[in-house]
Amino acid sequence: MSATALADQGMNPFSPTFTDEELLREPFGTSIYEPDHVVGESGRRYHGYKEGSYLLPNDEAEQDRLDFQHAMMTLILGGKLTMAPIVDVPKKVMDANPGSYVIGTDLSKIQPEPDVPNCHFEKDDCEETWLWDPTFDYIHIRQIVTGIRDPKRLFRQVYDHLVPGAGSRSRTAPWSSMGWASKVRDYSHIRKWFDFCAAGATAKGFDVRKAKNYESWLQEIGFTEIQAHRFEVPCSPWPRNAQAAQIGAYQQRNMHDGLRGVSYLLLRNAGMAPAEIEDFVQATKRELREGHVRGYSYL
Repeated sequence: MSATALADQGMNPFSPTFTDEELLREPFGTSIYEPDHVVGESGRRYHGYKEGSYLLPNDEAEQDRLDFQHAMMTLILGGKLTMAPIVDVPKKVMDANPGSYVIGTDLSKIQPEPDVPNCHFEKDDCEETWLWDPTFDYIHIRQIVTGIRDPKRLFRQVYDHLVPGAGSRSRTAPWSSMGWASKVRDYSHIRKWFDFCAAGATAKGFDVRKAKNYESWLQEIGFTEIQAHRFEVPCSPWPRNAQAAQIGAYQQRNMHDGLRGVSYLLLRNAGMAPAEIEDFVQATKRELREGHVRGYSYL
């Protein structure tokens, strides 16, 4: 049986006796199978276009996790899709408004074909030189720490492709991005997971703590009226505040269900052997389920 066929059954093609529990899912028909994927050592599927440019999988289980993560992000933002101070309905949008023409891009074309005429998805690499006309009224970027090596260049292209005055009285490029800072006990597996993943990303040229520089980079490029928001996202429902506890429950599920897929390549890049990764992932998941660690990450 081919590596792809084994992976489609939730099996690791490099160790067929191992089944990835994250792939054991109830199919709902809303995920997209990308034909030009590659199967990694983890048994998970990754993007084939510009292979290695992004460190996370693109298979159906990961698509489920991203949908769930979006629900968590909307909860964190109080039901909003964005915090950008948009006054008028934008005409042309890169990446969500029913009165706009929306273009979405990704290295993997894993979005269902829209059943509306004003939305279009393309397979594209936003780190390449943009060929779009500089006519966007609004550009939305989110969760880019494991996918963008040079965000400052990306923000420059955003600036150059926005209509002056777009979004509000100035050029506006709103997004949110997980910073990998954490407040977790030093001896916990969760804290070690953050640190090992950061080291693995660095080995591949990604600085997962770069979000702290975004505001100053935007100022250098020429953006004005910049708003920076910082949220604490609990890793489990430990806070007493009801909304924070709900967000923590979402994040606990988000991390637990996607931990191996999200971090396998990162942990390999950090020097961990496959067997060591499997043991470490299970120990970290167990710690997440127990919920004893009162830590959080920054958004």
